[in-house]
Amino acid sequence: MRRSIAIPAVLATCLFLAACGGEDDSDPADPADPKVIEVTIQDGTVTPNGERVQLAQGQDVEFLMDADKPGELHVHTDGDGQTLPYDKGISTLALDLDESPGRIEVETHDPDVVVVLLEIR
Repeated sequence: MRRSIAIPAVLATCLFLAACGGEDDSDPADPADPKVIEVTIQDGTVTPNGERVQLAQGQDVEFLMDADKPGELHVHTDGDGQTLPYDKGISTLALDLDESPGRIEVETHDPDVVVVLLEIR
């Protein structure tokens, strides 16, 4: 009788642990693979909007832009930062990062929005 109670308890514990151990897409990947971030700017609305994105140290970023008008992404890195201009329509912007662990804000000024907060670990 004890054996019949123990088996369901063990199975339930295994299922619980398996559900908790899933991969998190926001975890840093292999630094050799760039992190692709899809950005849409349409009618004054920006997506993503303030989302945190984790990167491995040395990992580059590609922004896949879909914009209804030309503009610029401003990347607040050490020093002067970087400006990445984009055209109306779909384009890809490469951001090569050589940063120490920390946070980097990426924003646009039309509209005035923090697009993503890059967290380098």
